[in-house]
Amino acid sequence: MEDWNAVDWYVRYSTFEHDHYGVTNAYGEGGAMHLDHNLFEYNDIDADWGNGSNQSYTYNTSYYSGAFLVGSPYGNTSILIGNTVLMPQTAAISMPGIGP
Repeated sequence: MEDWNAVDWYVRYSTFEHDHYGVTNAYGEGGAMHLDHNLFEYNDIDADWGNGSNQSYTYNTSYYSGAFLVGSPYGNTSILIGNTVLMPQTAAISMPGIGP
């Protein structure tokens, strides 16, 4: 998702395996992502966003991935409900800051 006009992408009932990013809007200026009921397996990063858009992650399953969610250092709102993260290889959720 590389354009602000691509607002509110809904990804549902999908499987992402052996990817660097399962789903991301970190390339360019992508819009909001809403991930519902997906399966992520053996990815480096399941979900990543690089801008300040709002996100929702509900009832997803992550198995043996590097990280379930890597956030943005910019202001954003994330909703996480009912997700299952099994055997993450790094911190399951990472929210970097922009500094002091």
